[in-house]
Amino acid sequence: MKWVYTFFIVVIVVLVAIFGFQNLQTVEVTYFNMSFELPVFLMAVGIYVLGMLTGSFVTAMMRRIVHGATASKEAQQ
Repeated sequence: MKWVYTFFIVVIVVLVAIFGFQNLQTVEVTYFNMSFELPVFLMAVGIYVLGMLTGSFVTAMMRRIVHGATASKEAQQ
């Protein structure tokens, strides 16, 4: 099973590397009054990381809400 995981990790790394090498052209990003250029690959990776962070934050909040609701329900009984 260890070899299967290793194989999938290698495949994902190779696909990400290919994507990175094919998308080295720069794009202009404007945010409020700031404007800067960065490679498409870095922008995609940055958006992915921000999505992971916000997704984990929302998941943690939902778990806390559900846990709080079930804990108060158990306390009433």
